[in-house]
Amino acid sequence: MVRVMGKSDNIHGPERSILIIVKPPWWRTIWAYAAFLAFIILVAWLIIRYKFRQMKLKNSLYYEKMLRQKEHSLTREKLSFYTNFSHEMRTPLSLILGPCNDLYNHNPRPDQQSKIEIIKRNAYYLLELLNRLLEFRKVESNKITLNISYSDINALISQEIEFFKFQAGQKNISFTHKVEGEPKGWADFSSLQIVLNNLLSNAVKFTPAGGKISVNSINESDLLTIQVENTGKGISEKDLQQLFTRFFQGENSAGHGGTGIGLALCKNLVELHHGTITAESTPGEMTRFVVSIPVSRDNYNKLPHARFVSETYTSEDHPEKLIPENSLQKDGVDDEKKLVLLVDDNYDLINYLSSILSPAYEVISANDGKSGIETAKSQIPDLIISDVMMPEKSGVELCQELKADIRTSHIPIILLTAKHTSEAKIEGFEKGADCYIVKPFDAAVLLSQIKGLFHNRKLLRDFFKSNFSADEAIESLSIEEKFLLQLETCILKMFDQGLEISVPELSKTMGFSRTSLYRKVKAISDMSVNQIIKSVKMRKSAELIRHENDMTISQIAFELGFNDIRYFRECFKEQYGMTPSTYKKETVPQAGQS
Repeated sequence: MVRVMGKSDNIHGPERSILIIVKPPWWRTIWAYAAFLAFIILVAWLIIRYKFRQMKLKNSLYYEKMLRQKEHSLTREKLSFYTNFSHEMRTPLSLILGPCNDLYNHNPRPDQQSKIEIIKRNAYYLLELLNRLLEFRKVESNKITLNISYSDINALISQEIEFFKFQAGQKNISFTHKVEGEPKGWADFSSLQIVLNNLLSNAVKFTPAGGKISVNSINESDLLTIQVENTGKGISEKDLQQLFTRFFQGENSAGHGGTGIGLALCKNLVELHHGTITAESTPGEMTRFVVSIPVSRDNYNKLPHARFVSETYTSEDHPEKLIPENSLQKDGVDDEKKLVLLVDDNYDLINYLSSILSPAYEVISANDGKSGIETAKSQIPDLIISDVMMPEKSGVELCQELKADIRTSHIPIILLTAKHTSEAKIEGFEKGADCYIVKPFDAAVLLSQIKGLFHNRKLLRDFFKSNFSADEAIESLSIEEKFLLQLETCILKMFDQGLEISVPELSKTMGFSRTSLYRKVKAISDMSVNQIIKSVKMRKSAELIRHENDMTISQIAFELGFNDIRYFRECFKEQYGMTPSTYKKETVPQAGQS
């Protein structure tokens, strides 16, 4: 406010006012204060978020560390258990091998010698597995020492290949071997034998019948390279990444057994030699393993876990591998004996079962579930004894497929397996197995079970040979009985329609080939198809004699297609034990009284 004033008389002028507004700086505005508050909140949130993430990461690392420690502890306990178990098993194995070698060296009879060889071979194989577990334990605990010697590498490779060549031949697998370069070199030959044994065993195991296995070994520039290649399903890219991980079993290992330590042990043993092992595969085509190991003395001079020994490799230093002299697959079948089909991928077990069964039965064999199904459908055996865990198809799948096929549904099936759980037994019985026997089994028990199954088949045949009628309640009948009813109904229908009842026409009507129908009928009733037709005609003639009083015996015979009345009487007497006239005298009055 402004006023003008004079110097005298206190004269005041009019008052005037001016309004002046002073604005605050930008940092003291409301928007600045809001931005400052938002920034403080954001910083606080970021700090809290960072701290939370750090805490979460810390906890995650802690739990992961605890999990790894737990896994390591579990693996250590597992290996410790395997090791202790292996040590405990060596004593009873020694007690088996000792007397076995004594018996083998005392010139046993030929039939006993083959059984002793089976015992000896499998006992040594079990010993090799136990030694492999012990080696794996040593490698895992870094306590293994390589015993380096200068020996013939080709001799070792040839011996391993010779043994697996026989197994490959049993599956009709083509096996080729090519050697190049220097035959001798420096290496731990016990470890090398373990690697070769594992790779060749896997190759034979996963190669299908009719496949190929090739082994190429090259020793050049002090580097031994062994390549093992086989055809088959191959290995997926996902499984290849974990193939050498301990206890890992891939998708294609189902039905082939295994523990998941073989390839892991191979990798460890090869790396102890400062070598490499690689695997490559084309799914559906092939799998190839390549092992490269230095074989020069200089490579092992500075290795702390290697020592040089004077011994050289010989085949006598290692467990003996006995090769069976013959195969059980037979081309001919003795019609006088019942035919038993053995399905198992273990040749020694097939040999043993054959030695038990061959005195009383004709024995043929198949090496996996798929070929077992094909053999069963082509041979129509009287009995099938099958393992459960097999390549291609399991015993349970074999059982399910054969029981669903009308051509083979009548064949009794015995499942032999190491699975002893109730769930495994229930699964087998649900798929149609007639008997389930757990390994190890008693030969006397197996023979008793076979005898019982054949006795039940005989009861079924006697059941059909009796006055079995198509009017029986179908719900209470088995598959085989329903088949016989269907066959009888078909014959009677053809008779009522005035058609010629012949084997070709009957086979066509039933939907079978002549051979399949014959084998099916023969297996169930022990009668040929013509005998079945004749038996049905006889039952029909007996029915006509009882109910058609106006027809003479001759008219009934001609009605059923018999032109020779004498032959008709013979057939009737053969089935009923009396002539048609006598049968009419004994039954027609009773029918009249009823």
